[in-house]
Amino acid sequence: MAKNLVKIRLAAIAVMLVFFLGGFEVLLRFAAPIPVTGIQYAPCNLVPSKEFGALYIPNSTDQFMRLNEIDLKFHVNNLGFHDTDRQIEKREAFRIVVVGDSFTASRQVKISKTWTQKLELILKNRLNKPLEVINLGLSGTGTVIHQKLLQRFSSLLKPDLIIYQYTVGNQQDDMYPNIIKECYRNFFMVYQNNEARQKILTRVREIHRNAWWGFIVKHSYVARAVNYYFDWWPLTNIFRQDSFGYKWTVEKSPIPVEKVLRNMQNNALSEGSQFVILPIPIKGLGSSSEPIAIDSYEDIEIAAKLTGIKLIDIRKELITTAMTKGVSTRSYFWKYDGHYNEAGNSALAAAIAEKLINIDIIK
Repeated sequence: MAKNLVKIRLAAIAVMLVFFLGGFEVLLRFAAPIPVTGIQYAPCNLVPSKEFGALYIPNSTDQFMRLNEIDLKFHVNNLGFHDTDRQIEKREAFRIVVVGDSFTASRQVKISKTWTQKLELILKNRLNKPLEVINLGLSGTGTVIHQKLLQRFSSLLKPDLIIYQYTVGNQQDDMYPNIIKECYRNFFMVYQNNEARQKILTRVREIHRNAWWGFIVKHSYVARAVNYYFDWWPLTNIFRQDSFGYKWTVEKSPIPVEKVLRNMQNNALSEGSQFVILPIPIKGLGSSSEPIAIDSYEDIEIAAKLTGIKLIDIRKELITTAMTKGVSTRSYFWKYDGHYNEAGNSALAAAIAEKLINIDIIK
């Protein structure tokens, strides 16, 4: 009888514990306190590349998580980009190719919600003609790598129009040569030399002795809260060499942006393609006078004038659209990530479509 009583009490305690932990899990998921439960997980469906730093693996999928506001599957198409599958052979459709960085890749939203997909749909409907917008965005890249992407894919895809998506800071990315991005045991490693790589590998192997706990942390907010105080598993899978005492090698005199643009333009012309520059507004500080960062476009504007390349400026359209809808342009961005959310991607697509149609560049 006493044994049964003990079993009943233990069972009751177990049930109460399950209910407590379950309720705490729900509460944490609802409140999502940062940084206690925040986790950053970069997708690892990529391979290192000396030419590009890294390339996405065609026809692959991995998880992308960012501080409780982004949690989705990052899909890569047959060409190796965050886009729908594409036929290489060009048919009757007017073909637009967009080359750029993370603001083109739009990994933070589903493929159907990316601005390139929405732009394709808007232009098809408004122009009533077969048309496709192909996404060649590669996150964390600068102008030199964008030129290499264009060299590799323009002759293959033979676009009618090439849009080069430029972000303030792209040229700064060119100042860090030979950066390699690699994944090992689902940890995203960023380094410039093999010594730094070996140091990161050693750390990853040490962490993986508790791989079971890492799995729980990834999927449980309660585990993340516990881990925040005990630090048994990193709340990010991104390891950079500077965190291990290795300084970045810096190229003090990167190739001038106007030279890269000329190379891109010449490449486009050799394929019979039109070429335009699209600077993307980035998230600002949210002041009433400057809700979208009208960060100095001076460098790219000067480069465009020097090269004679048409520049598509959508800043006013984005701000006007937001004012018309009665929202702040800050609502176009993720709170912590800094990239455009679904609403922002829709706004981008509408603004870009309006510009392209008004300048009558799609024949």
